[in-house]
Amino acid sequence: LRHGAACEEPWVQLPIHAEDGVLLGRLEACGEPYRWGGWRFVLVLLLTIAILWGASGIFAARLLRPLRQLELMARRIGEGDLSARTHLDPRRHGELGVLGNTMNEMVERIEKQLADQGELLAAVSHELRTPLGHLRVLIEMGRDHPSPEVVDEIEQEVLELEALVAQLLASSRLDFGSLHTRAVDPIEVAQLALSRVNLDVTKLEVEGERALMEADPTLLGRALANLLTNGEHHGGGVERLLIRFEPDEIIFSVEDGGRGFSQLERERVFEAFYRGEHRAGASLGLGLSLVSRIASAHGGRAWIEDVPGGGARVSFSISAIEAAQAEDAVRAAE
Repeated sequence: LRHGAACEEPWVQLPIHAEDGVLLGRLEACGEPYRWGGWRFVLVLLLTIAILWGASGIFAARLLRPLRQLELMARRIGEGDLSARTHLDPRRHGELGVLGNTMNEMVERIEKQLADQGELLAAVSHELRTPLGHLRVLIEMGRDHPSPEVVDEIEQEVLELEALVAQLLASSRLDFGSLHTRAVDPIEVAQLALSRVNLDVTKLEVEGERALMEADPTLLGRALANLLTNGEHHGGGVERLLIRFEPDEIIFSVEDGGRGFSQLERERVFEAFYRGEHRAGASLGLGLSLVSRIASAHGGRAWIEDVPGGGARVSFSISAIEAAQAEDAVRAAE
């Protein structure tokens, strides 16, 4: 039995046997070799190219869409629009999504810094206007009626201006990471800070073995002066300045006789420009914020505690080094 022409090269050969095992014949299957026509080849080639072109277009569109978002965001930032954000998901867009999130965080930091600078400029302008206005009035009074009292008031206004400029300079140095550390004596720095705010040196108490420390003396003195000024002006008066020498840190604490801090104030008191619930309008709002930043720059921290019997204890710590190491640093500097 045959269907079609005989096979030159069979694809399959199957023997056929009778029930008694006698070979009856073979089943061979084959097909005529396919001969490509010219138009068929061209058609298949064009179809393959179209499929590849479409697939590459879809892939390129998916790849370029997040890149266009990043490009648009960069252009808007360059034009001053800091509200520009991307909406790329790292799980969907991979590395481009991570880059988009990083750019969003960068813009948020820039926006916050510019907002802080604007707030600082407005606050400084306001704070400068008050003492300058007082000085103008006092100078006119001094011209008409010179007196020691007028001179004393002028001196007080100048001291307020000096304190404000010192706060701003300390903030600027911290912004740029400009610390000039050397071996210093914490007790001497504390005594100088007490004298600068016109407080008796007897308010200073020391616990632990006295040692030198590696710190920026100007910034350390500014942090102590801020603590003392805050306690004297807003905390009902400074009760004592305590220096506690620990094995790995030195702790400075100022205790006052005021009503302390509420829970809300404790959470925000170290933020820049925060003036407190009963301190609004009384200062620039940088004092305790600078204390926290100065402590962090020296490897420490700042915190607030209640004093038994009333009042608050505002403290900050600075990483300590052994006295011998500090003395070696002094000799090396010399």
